[in-house]
Amino acid sequence: MLGSVLSPETEDLPIRLIHKSLDDFLQDRSRCGDEWFVDVSLHRKAIAEQCRVASKSFLKTWSPKSDVAIGDVPAYISKYALFGVFWYSAFDQSDVELFTSFFCPYFLPWLDIIVTDGGVLHFEIMDTFCRQHGLTRMPIEVDIRDSDTIHRVLQSSTEFYCHLHHSSEESPLTGKVTLECMKLRNGPLEPTGDNLNIEGVILVDADTQTDYGFKIANTTSVPLYVSMFLFDVSDLCIQANYQPESAEGVDTPLPPGESLTFGYGTKDRDRPWSFGVTEGQDVDVGFLKLFFSTEYLDWSAIVQESPFEGHRQSVAPSVRKIPSLCHTMCVPVVQKWVVGAPRGSRRRFQ
Repeated sequence: MLGSVLSPETEDLPIRLIHKSLDDFLQDRSRCGDEWFVDVSLHRKAIAEQCRVASKSFLKTWSPKSDVAIGDVPAYISKYALFGVFWYSAFDQSDVELFTSFFCPYFLPWLDIIVTDGGVLHFEIMDTFCRQHGLTRMPIEVDIRDSDTIHRVLQSSTEFYCHLHHSSEESPLTGKVTLECMKLRNGPLEPTGDNLNIEGVILVDADTQTDYGFKIANTTSVPLYVSMFLFDVSDLCIQANYQPESAEGVDTPLPPGESLTFGYGTKDRDRPWSFGVTEGQDVDVGFLKLFFSTEYLDWSAIVQESPFEGHRQSVAPSVRKIPSLCHTMCVPVVQKWVVGAPRGSRRRFQ
């Protein structure tokens, strides 16, 4: 009998009504009676609660602290785990705590999710350093019905913070590679003033006008391959600032006692850097992540576009076993807006 009013489930579509009139009939108590009456808001809320429970059960199989390979982490966050998000609009205001608490045990180490009236999601940044310097929220809103974007954000944040917090174990290179940041004077671009990397933190003006340069120095007794990436906390983008081109000597390692410069000089990498914040932001935070090794390593798979632009990194990093002589350095770059300065893109290169 139900086959006359319901279509069968297919690979792409769930069971659905063939005739809209049945939908209207079942929602009209005076026509169908108490036995068949469907209170839509009540049933949507019941479905939402079951989705939340099912999602929570699914996510019990993984914790951000689990010892799993970086490339395997995204597999633990399925679209099925987001049904609770999709059905949020069915909850009353009094039930919002159920929704927000669903995310806290699993995503709080990186992002917290705040729901505002109108079904708009905000992503709160939970990184302690960022919050201490005034960056508490990503400057982007997502409609709660946009499950594809929400899924991309959660997967991208997993990869972003796993790469960001990846660190070498005790390394003989620790303290023997240095990173300096300097303002550049106009004309022939040359460093001026003091090193802005003070006790491992760089403070810059986000005015889109001031030029900056960087210098990496190898004070060890061995040649080192250097790769440098910029992690943008505000949009989960990871940019490659510099990577050796190949292991065949096209781009040789940095010799002992020598340095690489960025922002000034004669090579492509020597275009100056400038910083800006988007409308509504007064501060932004990025992290310069450097990898040093005595062997050539391809870190290119770390790069990812912002998930808010419809992209997500899906290729696992090509580096699986880290050599013993490998070192990582992570230096935060705090960008503070200069009152009266134009707002600009967070992209770093001119």
